[in-house]
Amino acid sequence: MRALSIVAFLFILITLNGQNTWSVEVSSLHYISYRDLHNVPKMPWAVFPRQKEIAAYRPGLGFSLLKQVSPKLQLKFGARFADKGYNTHQWDAFWGIEIIDGKIYERRSKVQEIYHFSYLDIPIGLRYQPAPDRKWSWYMDLSLMPGYYLGTHKIKHLDVETKSRFRDESFRPFQLGLNAGVGISFRLNDHLSLFAQPSIYYNITRLRNTGDKENLMGAGIEIGCRYRF
Repeated sequence: MRALSIVAFLFILITLNGQNTWSVEVSSLHYISYRDLHNVPKMPWAVFPRQKEIAAYRPGLGFSLLKQVSPKLQLKFGARFADKGYNTHQWDAFWGIEIIDGKIYERRSKVQEIYHFSYLDIPIGLRYQPAPDRKWSWYMDLSLMPGYYLGTHKIKHLDVETKSRFRDESFRPFQLGLNAGVGISFRLNDHLSLFAQPSIYYNITRLRNTGDKENLMGAGIEIGCRYRF
């Protein structure tokens, strides 16, 4: 938290200086989300679902405010309502046996669990854009991304689909992540631009307050528009 306070102080200091040019962005987030799960014991007697998880599409919505601090450099901060998570591998669950008319039947069914973790992320970072006044231009983004855990939406497919929403108490309420991307901007006029930005993120803090070492991660594209005042 001390390091984050220092970053916030430097951010405010830079904001008070530099050029008096501001921009605002609205973007839709399209990520393939996963979790980096390591140091989890293997289950020798079965294919344990956590060892075969599936990356899954998770959308979101982002808002950013940018301040020009030099001709090629902008300071960026904002808010993102992000959906993160993963899908478990579909596996056969064995529930026992039953005898019907003297015949033995195994009770099995397909099982899959789909997890959506809702976060409010606050990206704070820098953008480098070598030629911002050209019609087509490229840029690089690098952000520190504190996030607050809002809740979990779990969908379970087991014969009948069930849905539940809850707040997992084992989750750390605050996460700290890194987000990086390289984008292309198309300037429509002096004020309005469109952009597309392939990006990756990685949460450097653990997901839970347990012994499991798991970190959320994802890769995708951010698409939106920018208005320069």
